[in-house]
Amino acid sequence: MSALLRRIRVNNLYGTSKRIDARIENNTLIIVGENGSGKTTFLRIVYNVLAGRWRSLAMFRFDSVILTFDDE
Repeated sequence: MSALLRRIRVNNLYGTSKRIDARIENNTLIIVGENGSGKTTFLRIVYNVLAGRWRSLAMFRFDSVILTFDDE
């Protein structure tokens, strides 16, 4: 049995009320946004959380990250 990542939420990105809520469907995540909207920051936060690189997360301003997994 393996767990699949289904949803990623980053709350209060950049210390604002900005929230990114991304759902993964069919093992695919498509991120679209204007320059400076936080796409790369979002991906770096997700990478650091999944890799357990807790100290690296200190460079980003956000309140919380919520990962939702599904068992398949």
